[in-house]
Amino acid sequence: EGRLCASSGRFQTHVDGLLGELATLREEGCCGGGSLRDAFSVVGVTMCDLYSGPDDLFVAGMAAGGSKVAVLSFARYHPMLKMCPERWQDYGYVKKSSSYSYFEDNKRRPAISPRAPTCTDMAAPVQAEYFRRAGKLLIHEMCHVYGIDHCVHYHCLMNGTAHLVEDFASPCHICCVCLRKLQFRLGFDVKNRYEGLNEVYKMFGMREQSKWISWKLASI
Repeated sequence: EGRLCASSGRFQTHVDGLLGELATLREEGCCGGGSLRDAFSVVGVTMCDLYSGPDDLFVAGMAAGGSKVAVLSFARYHPMLKMCPERWQDYGYVKKSSSYSYFEDNKRRPAISPRAPTCTDMAAPVQAEYFRRAGKLLIHEMCHVYGIDHCVHYHCLMNGTAHLVEDFASPCHICCVCLRKLQFRLGFDVKNRYEGLNEVYKMFGMREQSKWISWKLASI
């Protein structure tokens, strides 16, 4: 199920059907011949563009916490994407990455390509930014699966966001309140978690995030 723009040929998939399919797979306990009987949750990851309500521009991810499933789309997180804030099918890809994904009012539209540059076509810092955005979405939705709602206490990865400007500006870390909630559910050691995150940040060249983690480790 989805919607098709006849003029552009672009298609968006409705997220509810995907969540329902994942919930069925989890309940049946198998997928493609593999067992899911020990799986706490099932997460679908796609580059297909998604939507939920008829007025949605898009949705990047959605979790059904009661069913322990989530669907994520990284389609709109590409650092070179530029899009119209009113028409879901009106978007393309520019040559230079940006933290602002929308076409700007009163400015001439940049030249765009209908095809997204692949990771091999992007410089290492741009790849790192793509990973940062995608990783934040994954953790945000997985926290919902574990029963953690949007945060209203601090500047936090679990803050609700209304558009990509807010999304990209949110931090990679969860605040002390959400951290305690997640620790209660999973029982991890906070220091070990930070050390593991720091290794991932270093691996992907995320220097700012690694610096923050190092500061936190020094304060423990």
